[in-house]
Amino acid sequence: MKQSLSARIGILSIATLNLASLFISPIMGLIVAAFSGKELNSIQLIISISNLTALFAAIAVGRLAMNISTKSIALGGVGLIAVFGLLPYLIHFDVWVLVVFAGLVGVGTGTLSNILPALIAENFPVEQRQGMLGLQTVFASVGMMVFSLLAGKLGTSSWFSAYLVYAAAIVVFILALFTLPSHKNNENNHRANTREGIKEVLNPTVIILGIIGFMFMLVCSAYNVNYSLIIHQNNLGGSDVSGIISTVGQIGGLLAGLGVGAIAKKSRNYMLIITFTMITVGLTIGAFVPVVWAQAVASFLINAAMSFYFASAPFMMTVLVQPVFIPLAMAVLNIFNSLGGFVSPYIVNGINSFFGSRATGALAVCAVLAAVTVAVLIMTNFQKKGFEKAIGLTK
Repeated sequence: MKQSLSARIGILSIATLNLASLFISPIMGLIVAAFSGKELNSIQLIISISNLTALFAAIAVGRLAMNISTKSIALGGVGLIAVFGLLPYLIHFDVWVLVVFAGLVGVGTGTLSNILPALIAENFPVEQRQGMLGLQTVFASVGMMVFSLLAGKLGTSSWFSAYLVYAAAIVVFILALFTLPSHKNNENNHRANTREGIKEVLNPTVIILGIIGFMFMLVCSAYNVNYSLIIHQNNLGGSDVSGIISTVGQIGGLLAGLGVGAIAKKSRNYMLIITFTMITVGLTIGAFVPVVWAQAVASFLINAAMSFYFASAPFMMTVLVQPVFIPLAMAVLNIFNSLGGFVSPYIVNGINSFFGSRATGALAVCAVLAAVTVAVLIMTNFQKKGFEKAIGLTK
C-alpha cells in the first residue's frame, strides 16, 4: 500500500509535465513582438516543433525501454524538459535558438507520453490501470492550466522570464527520484531483443487500435480548429464566448478523467464505443445547433470523450503486450495519433470543399466519420475481442 501511494505520487507529478511544450503559449504574442522582423511561421514553430520531435522520441523510447528501466527513462524525460525549458531564459538572442530548445523539450514530453503507461503497468494491477490513466489525463490538464497561468504572470516582467516556469520540472525530478519504485528489466531482456518480440508489438490488434487512434485525432483535431469558427460564423459572440466554451470543455475533460476508472469497471469492453458515440453526438450538436448553450454541451461531450480515449486506448495497449514492450506499443499508437492530427485539415477540408467549406460542414463531416467508426466498433466487437486475447488480463 505504501509503495502504491509512493508510485502514485511519482507518476502523477510527472504527468503534470505531459503538456510542457505548451506552457509558454500565453506569451507567444510577446515573442512575436520581440522578433518582429522574423516570419510568423518561424516563430510558431516554437509551439509546433514539439509534435515532430515527440514523434521521434516515441520511436527511440520504445527501443530504449527494452534495456533501460522505465524510471530512468522517465527521469531523463523530466531532465530534458528542465534543462532545455530553462535555457531560453539565459539564451534567447535568436528565434531559431528558441525553436531548437523547444524541439528538445518536445523530446522530453514525447518520452513521458510513452513511458507513463509503462510505469502505470509496472506499478498497478490491471483493474487499477484505467483509473490511473484517467488521473494522468487530469493531472496533465491541471498542469497545463496552472503552469500556463504562471508563465503568463512571469512574462509580464520580460517575455523570456516566462521560461522560468520550467523550474517546476526540477521539483518534479526530485519528487519522482525518491517516490518512483525501481524495476529492473531482467528475464524479459533476452526476449525483448528477438524478432518474435517485435512481432508481438506489431500484431493486428495493436495496428487496428492505432488506426482507431488515427480516426480519433482526425475528428478531434478538426473540432479544435473549427469550434471558434462556428461561434464567429453564426454570430454567437467573440473570443470571450469561445473562451467560455473552451472552459466548459476543460471541465468536461477533468470530470471524465476523474470518473473513467469507475465507469470502465462496468463498461471495459465498450469504452471506445462510448468514446466515439460521445464525439458523434457532440459534433452533431456543434454542427447543427447554433446557440451558445448547445456549443457548450458539444465542447463538454467532446472533451470528456478525449479523456475517455486517452485513458482507454493506452490501457488497452498495456494489456495487449508484455510490460517490456509497452513503450514500443505506445510509440505505434502515438505515431497513428500524430498522423491523424497532421492530415486532419487536408482530409476534412478536402471533403468539406464539396459542401461549401464552412465550419458547420467540417463538423458534420467529422460527425459522419465518427459515426462510421462507432458502427465498425459495434459490428466487429473489437475491444471485447481484443481484451479476450490480451496478455495477463483478469476476467
